[in-house]
Amino acid sequence: RGYPDVAIQGWLFKIVRGGNVSFAGGTSASSPTFASIIALINDRLIAARKEASLGFLSGFLYSNASTAFTDITTGHNSG
Repeated sequence: RGYPDVAIQGWLFKIVRGGNVSFAGGTSASSPTFASIIALINDRLIAARKEASLGFLSGFLYSNASTAFTDITTGHNSG
């Protein structure tokens, strides 16, 4: 693959703005969620003075893929 694929919750995000409740989904919800997780990991690494940041994620994701992730190659996503 040219780019790492990641999957993250992206449906029925509750949004409250000015007391009004609405819901969002899709990449408009999942992309910022994934980005915020990476930002939190970077913050922890910097606070622990382990590394400056994760940097470009492809190498990190692929080098840890076999032990950290489950490769889903078949099935159906009705979403």
